[in-house]
Amino acid sequence: IVIRGEPEEGAPVVISGDGWRTHGIALVESDNVVIERVEVRGFTDSGVYALDGERIVLRAAVVQGNGRCSVDEDAEDEGFGINLLAVEEYVVERSAFVDNGPSRATVLGARALGTAVNTFESSGIVRDNVMYYNRGAGVLVEDGHDTLVENNRIEANWLLLEGDYWDG
Repeated sequence: IVIRGEPEEGAPVVISGDGWRTHGIALVESDNVVIERVEVRGFTDSGVYALDGERIVLRAAVVQGNGRCSVDEDAEDEGFGINLLAVEEYVVERSAFVDNGPSRATVLGARALGTAVNTFESSGIVRDNVMYYNRGAGVLVEDGHDTLVENNRIEANWLLLEGDYWDG
């Protein structure tokens, strides 16, 4: 399955949550899906969500302003640009992740963590992306395996947590 934007000059293809829809693109038990050349913005929990899949590719996308006010109880008030959970052989490349993560009030009050690219129990590649002004980490690889993170620009993210967390 290929989800590909065909933008006109100066006008991106936008998938918008209008600040109240949960996930821009949600893939559950899905394999062999490519998402490219789209802008995903304004979703409460995550711009792209994938659970239990294989070979999910996000390429040449803009993922912006997602994860502001999570409504998913399992997310624990966290918000994400892309959230990959138990996904094997994912590829996230040549994309921009800007201003994702929970609202400042949520971060300050509950000290919640957001992430531009979040992976859990997954394997894959994160390369040639930019991640900035996100509330939380740029990339989080948690309980992952066979993962390569290379040539990404991660800067000016806002991570306000104690412990072993870091911006990258």
